[in-house]
Amino acid sequence: MLLTGLKDFHEFERTKIQQAYDLAKELHAGQFRLTGEPYFMHPVGVAQILIDAGKDYQTICAGLLHDTIEDTRITYEELKEIFGSEIADIVEGVTKANVFAHANKEDITLATDRKILQYLIKDIRVIDVKLADRVHNMQTASAWSLETQQRKARENLSLYVPLAKSIGAYRIKKILEDRSFEILNPYQYKLITGMREVIKRNYGPDIERAKNNVKEELEKQHITAHEIKIQYKNAYEIYASLKGNVNEMLQLDDLINIKIIVKDILTCYQTLGIVNEIYKPKNVIDYIGNPKPNRYQSLHSLITYKTNKDALVKIRTQAMDLKATYGVSHQEYSTMGGQKLFQGLAEVDNTYRDDKEFLNHAKEILFGEKITVFSETGERYELAKGATVVDFAFYEGSGLNDYQATVNGKTAPENYVLQNGDAISIHVSKEERKLNDEYCKNAKTFYATQILQRKLKPEK
Repeated sequence: MLLTGLKDFHEFERTKIQQAYDLAKELHAGQFRLTGEPYFMHPVGVAQILIDAGKDYQTICAGLLHDTIEDTRITYEELKEIFGSEIADIVEGVTKANVFAHANKEDITLATDRKILQYLIKDIRVIDVKLADRVHNMQTASAWSLETQQRKARENLSLYVPLAKSIGAYRIKKILEDRSFEILNPYQYKLITGMREVIKRNYGPDIERAKNNVKEELEKQHITAHEIKIQYKNAYEIYASLKGNVNEMLQLDDLINIKIIVKDILTCYQTLGIVNEIYKPKNVIDYIGNPKPNRYQSLHSLITYKTNKDALVKIRTQAMDLKATYGVSHQEYSTMGGQKLFQGLAEVDNTYRDDKEFLNHAKEILFGEKITVFSETGERYELAKGATVVDFAFYEGSGLNDYQATVNGKTAPENYVLQNGDAISIHVSKEERKLNDEYCKNAKTFYATQILQRKLKPEK
C-alpha cells in the first residue's frame, strides 16, 4: 500500500483502510488524470493528507473513496452496505450534485457547494475530505485550462479558504490562498514573495539570534522544545492585510513568527514567562485558557526583538499545533456542539430554495465581519458585527426565555449593540418570555430572526 503513517491505527481500522484502498484502486483502474498519471494516485494523495492531519479511519476511507460515486460504477447504497452509513455519507457529501440535465458549470457549482454545506452541518469530516481534495488538486492545477484554474481559484477564495479558517485548518488555508492568489494575480504574488525574500535576508540574522536566545534560556530552565521555528506570513495574507499596499509590509505585527512547540500546557505558560523575561512583550493573548470558537489554542506574545523590529511568538503543544494545522477534530466538533461554528446554516437552508441566494446568505453568516465577546465564564464567542444582546442570548441558548443581561458588569437593554471585547452575562428567570414584534426587532442576526419569526408566526 502506498500510504504511510498507519501504525497508530487499530488492526480493524487498518483493515478497513486497506479495504477502501483496494476498492478505490479497482474502481479507478484505467482512469487517468490530465497529468497522465493513474487517477488512483489522486485519492491516495488525498488520503495521505488526511492521515498526516491525524483524522480518523472513517475520514481516510472516505478520502480514498471520495470520487467513486461520481466517477465509477458504484452507488451510495453499495458503499453503505460495504462500509456503513458514516463513510458512505461523507463520500456522498463531497460528490458533485446531481442537477437537471444540461445544467451549466455555474449551476452545478452552486448546487454542489450547497450540498457540501448541508452535509457539513451534520459531519465536519465532509469538509476535511473536500479540503484535502482541493489541496491535492491545486498541486497539479497547471494541467487545467486557464479558465478552469481561475474558476477553481475563485471558488477556493470565496468558499474553501474561509471554511478552512472556520475549522482552524490554517495550513490548508494558506496553501489554498497562495496557490489561488498566484493563479489570479501572478504579478502581485511574485512582487510580494520577492519582497518577503528580501525581508528574510535582511531580518533573518536578527530573528535567528532571537530564536537561539530563547532556545538557550529554555535549556537553562531545563525545558526542551520539540520545535522552535521561524515563519513568515504567507503571500495572500500579506496582500489582504495591506489591501495591495505592499510597501507597508514591515508594519505588520505578525509578518514574522517564532513558533515554539513544548510538551504540555504547564510548559507553555513557563515558556511564555521566559520569553517575556528576555523580550518585553507589547501584547499577550491567551488562546489556551480562552480558545477561539474553532478551538484554536496557543499563547501569543508580540515581542520587540530589536529596535523597531517586532515578531509574534506562538507557544503551544504538539496536539494544539496539529489542530492549528489541520483543524478541529470530528470528535471535538461533536462534543463542543458543531452548531457553534456553523450556527444558522440550517436556518438559511430551510429559508432559501434558490442555490445562489442560499450561498450568498450562508457566506454572509459564515465569513462576514465578526466581533469577539466573552461569556461570564470567560468563554470566547464570535458573532456577526452589529449583533445585539438578543442575538447573543439565542447563540448561547436563552433567547426564548425571559432573562436579564449585563454587559461589562452593567445592566444592558436588549437592543444594545455588542462591541469587541464585551463580557456578557445572561441571567435566566423562571418567567416565560412573551414574544412580540418589538423583541424580534432587537434581533439582527439571521439565526435569531428566523427562529423568532417562526415562533411568532402561529400567534399572528
